Amino acid sequence: MNIDIIVAYIQRYELGHEKDFVPPITGIHLAAITPSKHNVRVIHQQVDEIDYTTDADIVKVITHLSINIKAPQ
Repeated sequence: MNIDIIVAYIQRYELGHEKDFVPPITGIHLAAITPSKHNVRVIHQQVDEIDYTTDADIVKVITHLSINIKAPQ
């Protein structure tokens, strides 16, 4: 099974990540605990463009509840 884990990113920390950052469970954590029989690709929106034409069987979008305005897009 092909799985895409997308980390939706919006800068939300007024003082930057160095001062008041509280990390969520990350795409890398989820990929690490996914059984090895699956192909997992982690896409972080701050680093990569999101591929909306993916051939993944499952797409998981990770976001903070306070910034979930981007998740449905």
